[in-house]
Amino acid sequence: MTATTPRQTFHYLRTKTAALVIGGCLILSGCVNGEAGTPVETTVGDDAGPDIVSVSSGGPVAVPECGAYWGAYVNANIRTGRNSAPARLEALQTVEQDLDRTFDLDHHFYRWDNLLSDFSTENHVKKSIEAGRTQFLSWKPVYEDGTNIAWASIADGEHDELIREKAGRVAALDEPVMMVFGHEANGRVGEFEPGRHTGGGHINTKAGSAEDFVAAWQHIHDLFAEQDVSNVSWVWIMTRGPFEGEANQADQLYPGDAYVDWVGLDPYNFFHNQQNWREMEDLMTGFTGWVETRDIDKPWLLGEWGTVEDPSQDGRKAEWLRNAADYFESESRLKAIVHFDSSPKNNWLYDSSESSRQSFIEISNRPYFNQQC
Repeated sequence: MTATTPRQTFHYLRTKTAALVIGGCLILSGCVNGEAGTPVETTVGDDAGPDIVSVSSGGPVAVPECGAYWGAYVNANIRTGRNSAPARLEALQTVEQDLDRTFDLDHHFYRWDNLLSDFSTENHVKKSIEAGRTQFLSWKPVYEDGTNIAWASIADGEHDELIREKAGRVAALDEPVMMVFGHEANGRVGEFEPGRHTGGGHINTKAGSAEDFVAAWQHIHDLFAEQDVSNVSWVWIMTRGPFEGEANQADQLYPGDAYVDWVGLDPYNFFHNQQNWREMEDLMTGFTGWVETRDIDKPWLLGEWGTVEDPSQDGRKAEWLRNAADYFESESRLKAIVHFDSSPKNNWLYDSSESSRQSFIEISNRPYFNQQC
């Protein structure tokens, strides 16, 4: 079967079904009314066998007809020694050359006031789109200078002018994009902490309650809808914590089916102190149980994932990567997989050893991750 890209799917739908209404709601613009939010059902795979689970369409970035999208965030500082938009594109291309393939999804992290800046758009985003990659935008509610933003202030409308301006920039791409507000928000739940974030890329300053987060998400979603932005698939992503022992936190942080197109997880095998080596299927257990208990039919996405090496056992990371890929192929609800190629504290780089590099190259070229079934 020939692979169909997210971009091709979006343009076909926009051309052929732009006026199609289901339950009183335009398909591509999303619904905010519970009754009109009934998902468009698609069968994953060529037949509806017992191991195939039906999921909703995924919005403008529609689920692939078969297999799963393969993507990455690539740390430009590590790969090039620079962190400009051209360097980020160069870093991505360097990894792709090693893998002998183009990623389906290009993951970016943006702070609040820097989403799709002119320089980033011209020197990275547009060129990445031209190369065939779908853009995956993580939008953090922290200003470029580190000033923290309260989720409640977003919900109360204090940032509407900026949100509308950024919505226009997203729409102007005229291509389907994935977008997540407050990536891993579970780590920022707590009494708001004013001031500036002074750490690295990982932001854990507190931004408010779970209720504040949901209200902020819904407000941003609604403002995009008011601006007629129809090319966004909204992606909700948490770490494992809300699904493993943090009572009801996943439920409290979930904005609702009408506001979400994909649900996601960031599973990592940290392996601290040579204990608790965990395979991917085990890492996914809490999330899988929550989805099934809630009967959520959204397609799944891994926004980040990876493993460290085992210093006492050569080749263990390579084996872990192969096992993870085997699991991905067995889970029909998992339709997009985005690797975190970085090493902020732990070395998640795909080429941390030659054996892990060779394993990742092999996995990246499997037909399943090229949507060839």
